[in-house]
Amino acid sequence: MHTESLERWTHDHTFGQDRRRPGERPTLIVALVTVLTMVVEIAAGWSFGSMALLGACPSKRLCLDARQWS
Repeated sequence: MHTESLERWTHDHTFGQDRRRPGERPTLIVALVTVLTMVVEIAAGWSFGSMALLGACPSKRLCLDARQWS
C-alpha cells in the first residue's frame, strides 16, 4: 500500500475549453446561416422540380435518389 500522497503530481486537465472564446459566437452564426441556406435551397429546388444542387453528390446512392425525384 502507498504511504505517500500522489496529490503533488496531480493537476486539473481543464485547459480553458469550459470558457467561451470570442470567435465561437460568430462561427456558430455562420454555421447556422449556412445550414439554413442549404435547407432553403434544397426545399426550393424540390418544390420547383430542380434538383441540380443534389446532382453533384458525393455518393452514387445519393445521386440516384436525386435523379429519381427530379
